[in-house]
Amino acid sequence: MPVILHQVVEIASYTEHLLTECELKTNYQRCPRCTEAIPKSDFDEHTAAKSCNGEYTVITGTNAVLCY
Repeated sequence: MPVILHQVVEIASYTEHLLTECELKTNYQRCPRCTEAIPKSDFDEHTAAKSCNGEYTVITGTNAVLCY
């Protein structure tokens, strides 16, 4: 069953929220290549994917979180 959270989180800090503040933070792991918070259940598949390339956006200096 999906968990519905009722908290507003700024997109720029979404990754840090998932890794440090989220009630479900134990379900996420930081990818060493792209630095995004990846669900542990998807981590192996994510790190093996060619789409995970660690490129940064010029505007924010981080990955485009919502582009995944």
